[in-house]
Amino acid sequence: MGNSHNKSFFGQKAGLIVQTSSKEQPFIFLQCIKKKADESWEKPSQGEGKKVKLNLEEIIWMLRVLNKKIQQWTTFHEFKEEKTRISINWGENNNEILWINIGEYRKKIGWSQAELLRLLLGHILEEKIQFATGSTSSKPSNFGTENIYKQSTSKFTPKSPPVSIPFEDNKMRVSEEVVSREEIKRVKGEIKDSTEKALLITFSSGNKVWIPKSTIKSKFNEESKEKQNFLIASWVLQKNKIEI
Repeated sequence: MGNSHNKSFFGQKAGLIVQTSSKEQPFIFLQCIKKKADESWEKPSQGEGKKVKLNLEEIIWMLRVLNKKIQQWTTFHEFKEEKTRISINWGENNNEILWINIGEYRKKIGWSQAELLRLLLGHILEEKIQFATGSTSSKPSNFGTENIYKQSTSKFTPKSPPVSIPFEDNKMRVSEEVVSREEIKRVKGEIKDSTEKALLITFSSGNKVWIPKSTIKSKFNEESKEKQNFLIASWVLQKNKIEI
């Protein structure tokens, strides 16, 4: 049984590389590269492409998508003040096409390659659980260099996994935490900006914060520039020190 794995999935314009140099390391690397304008490929050895490190829990989330337990999974990494969006999802109208996105890189994978990726990650995970999590492992599980934000949506199962905090802008930081109790508070604020998953709200207290839509329990009008009343999970307000 090999101690390392290096598998490439290439298409006409983009490639995905799965790497792990030791079964005792509790992580893997994913790297995307693409063809340049001159038809040559980006060279990872020269620092080209986009490379991210995934821990064991993130491998499990990827396998949930590959096993079609959920439709998609998205996470965000922060490393040296650079934030990178990572996502894996099946096509909306074609469940035999898999998409993997790392930052601005987007890789399309057909069914046979997706099945190979599923088997490979499953094998790697089993190895690392055995050799990278025991007391005899020579490599400590330390991922303190990256702050990771996750969210998941399910289409194949009746119950969706807990939704945690989405990506926020560079100025505002929200720690990840799952809402365990529906404790909510009524606050007044004005919507300044919005994304698919969050609202940038200026509150009466003067705080300007990105608030996950999943934690807003009342209806709101994204088009309105007037102040509105919001019912928001109290833990989000507390985390961002918003006075009520």
